[in-house]
Amino acid sequence: MSRTVTAAAYDQLLAEGWAQGRRGSGTFVVGAPAGPLRAGDRLPSTRALASTLA
Repeated sequence: MSRTVTAAAYDQLLAEGWAQGRRGSGTFVVGAPAGPLRAGDRLPSTRALASTLA
C-alpha cells in the first residue's frame, strides 16, 4: 500500500471521527464516531473504504 493511500485513509478516518490524533503520542481509534449512529446504520466495510480511496 502506498503512502498516499495510507495518508488518505488516515485523513478520512480522522474526518469521520473514527480516529483521533494526539501530538507526540500517535493516532488512536475512538470508541465511536462523534455523530450518533441510528438503528439500521451500517458501518462501511474495509473493502468499501478502500475502494473510495482508490
